[in-house]
Amino acid sequence: MADTDGSLRERKRRETWQALRSAAITLVSERGLDGVSVDEIAAAANVSKRTLFNYFSSKEDLIFGPDPAEPARLAAIAEARPADEPIWDSLREILLGYVNGYPAKLALHKRLLAASPGLAAHYGSSTAVVESTIRQWVSTRLSGDDDPLQPALLVGAALTVLRAAFAVWQPDEGFDQLAALVRDGFDRVGGGLGGPPSR
Repeated sequence: MADTDGSLRERKRRETWQALRSAAITLVSERGLDGVSVDEIAAAANVSKRTLFNYFSSKEDLIFGPDPAEPARLAAIAEARPADEPIWDSLREILLGYVNGYPAKLALHKRLLAASPGLAAHYGSSTAVVESTIRQWVSTRLSGDDDPLQPALLVGAALTVLRAAFAVWQPDEGFDQLAALVRDGFDRVGGGLGGPPSR
């Protein structure tokens, strides 16, 4: 019974977290970060302001804070890649799987960062989870390799592609364009940056 109670409690915590994040994304997308109060976000999620602060420390955390389910989701995407797939191809598909799971959040992040560059520090907290999970997967995949430079280069290059694609992407172009930029970036880096663009 204790396990069932614990699972139910955890599910309810997850549902409350998700309701608050969804309410924040919806309201901030409509009115901007400064045009929404934490009281309004709490009301939209049908919880008290006190409950909101049990989950999030600020409005910025509501928008940019890492999703507690994100590491497990990203790890599952990574583990689903075929063992004989070239690791650079796997990294591309893992990061594409990641971005495809968060279209509304990433579009809002991009718009908020363009309007308020000072929010970049908050954005870093969300990408740190991605970086940590990717590093762990690459380390496991290359566990028999004695070369410490190879995993560092792979992770650094893959994340640089993702960041560069996000930096040049314009949300008004549509979310598919972000995925296209990620693919293009992986093709360019994989083929050597001195070559012509792949598109």
